[in-house]
Amino acid sequence: MEVKMPNFERTLEDIMSFDFSTRETILEIVQKRQIEERRNEIAKHIKSGLKEYAKGDLKSMSAKEALSILNS
Repeated sequence: MEVKMPNFERTLEDIMSFDFSTRETILEIVQKRQIEERRNEIAKHIKSGLKEYAKGDLKSMSAKEALSILNS
């Protein structure tokens, strides 16, 4: 993702102009939104995997086999 530095810097400066408590609230909101976005991404991957599995495109395997593949 490309960040337009003047806008990014301006945004950071604007945020830093708020009092400490407001900055903490902003940080909390951003963190919660990041968590929610990640959850949504994981849910999409799960749905996609379940569809592939239902179509027979994926095979079932033990946790040990899956870990072996992931670690190779």
